[in-house]
Amino acid sequence: MGTAVHRALESFVTFTIGTRRRAAATVLAWIALAGVMAFVAPAPDSVRDNAGGNDPPSGAPSQVAERTLRREFPGSDALPSQVAERTLRREFPGSDA
Repeated sequence: MGTAVHRALESFVTFTIGTRRRAAATVLAWIALAGVMAFVAPAPDSVRDNAGGNDPPSGAPSQVAERTLRREFPGSDALPSQVAERTLRREFPGSDA
């Protein structure tokens, strides 16, 4: 099995970048694909869902940190992860997390 996969991979690499011309064509194909995807893919704002069922539970450390951040530093734009680190240490003395 491993030998067959190795041979198949070797054949693929030889086919795609076996010569300078093929290597250049492969790179140009990837650049073209990236350009096409930039126009075809939806905008990030249209697929973002911040109000869905994927939110963590209210007792999750990130949510506790968010509430602590808003309570202790109103109007701040600090990252809740910094507060989560300190909150975990306060709640669980001696833990490294």
